[in-house]
Amino acid sequence: MHKRKRLIAFSICCLLLAGSIFYIVFDARPLPVTDTLGQSLQPKVTQMRSENQMFSVQTKNQLPLDQPTIMSRDLFGEFEVLAKANLQSALERAKHLSGDDRTRAISAVFSVALVSDPEFVASEVLNAGLTDHEVKTVIYQMDMAWVSPNRGLEWLEQNLVGELRKESRSRLLRRLATTSPEEALKYLGTMSPGSEYSESYVNVMLGWIQLDPTKAIAYAENMPEEPGFPAILSILGPSWIERHPASVKEFIEKHPNDSDIAGLTACLATNLARTAPESTLKWTAGLKGPVGEAAQRACIRELIQADPKNAASLIENAEIEIRTQLAPKMAAAWSARDVVSAADWVSGFPAKEQIPMVGPLLWNWINIDPQAALEWTAGLESDALKEKALVYHAEMESQLSGSRVKKTLECQQIIADALREQAHGIQED
Repeated sequence: MHKRKRLIAFSICCLLLAGSIFYIVFDARPLPVTDTLGQSLQPKVTQMRSENQMFSVQTKNQLPLDQPTIMSRDLFGEFEVLAKANLQSALERAKHLSGDDRTRAISAVFSVALVSDPEFVASEVLNAGLTDHEVKTVIYQMDMAWVSPNRGLEWLEQNLVGELRKESRSRLLRRLATTSPEEALKYLGTMSPGSEYSESYVNVMLGWIQLDPTKAIAYAENMPEEPGFPAILSILGPSWIERHPASVKEFIEKHPNDSDIAGLTACLATNLARTAPESTLKWTAGLKGPVGEAAQRACIRELIQADPKNAASLIENAEIEIRTQLAPKMAAAWSARDVVSAADWVSGFPAKEQIPMVGPLLWNWINIDPQAALEWTAGLESDALKEKALVYHAEMESQLSGSRVKKTLECQQIIADALREQAHGIQED
């Protein structure tokens, strides 16, 4: 009897347990999950985005655009999608966020608008609650996005002040000058003289030189603008050389004695030496005055930096007129880096050609090791050369306590005197 009661009780327990399991598996429902605003969130599914993008958790049924949601790991991409559907609603939704999420979301909306509707960005950027740095970044992007730079110039005059306006104007004028320098110059005509005008003028020239280097330089050369033409050349030079080196070369050859273009000449010689060293050496040797000096020194300096032995070989095997002009400068530049190698190279020339080379060589050597310089001088075979070198050595040694500027000027005078003496000797021969 007792066994039977126990069996019935056990059966009832089993039935109750089975019922509980059935309820949990098939009947139970989870409580709705709400976000911080008390809105019920729908079940979510995880989807794989395109290659090189992050996983994104998206709702099955999108919430209204004016309702914020829990942020996914691909916030920027999510707001890009929203912005493509409705810029204004996406921006308002982004403004409801905070911290970095807010910045990223607004940036995503603006990134879409910059492509499709720059005017939307212009109307919202100053009121979007961004930091000064963030506003500066968006305006830079907007300057590049305007369909018409003229429209951008019109907008900035009405909406920007201070550095933001100045920087934006410079970028837009440069853009405008690459397609319509006349329009850019017309805008300049509305500005008052001063630092902002000068900066704008430079940017117009930088844009114009990308379109037509020859006309841009001709305009700058004949206009008494500030900054002056030498300063403009130093600014425009690299772009001009990169764009059209042949016209730079032609311009230089028309101004052989103009010290104002020495910097431009040096820049061109440096660039040409990298691809055509032999012809560049020959070209620089034919230039006279301060322009020639700048070109020759720049060319040799570039060649020595690349391969001093190759540079020395090119000069050593050049025609006598080229060698006479360039060898002293080669000795000066090389001995500043490796005085022993330079001395060995100088020793291989005829005694008469060595005279203008020993001056700059000794000048560098005596500042490093006066005794070694004297020993080298004493070992020279030609009496005339040795006598001249000893005079140089004595003059230089007496100046060792002088200033570096004074030393440099004296060394240059020594080289100039030696070159004149050598030129006179060649004519007599």
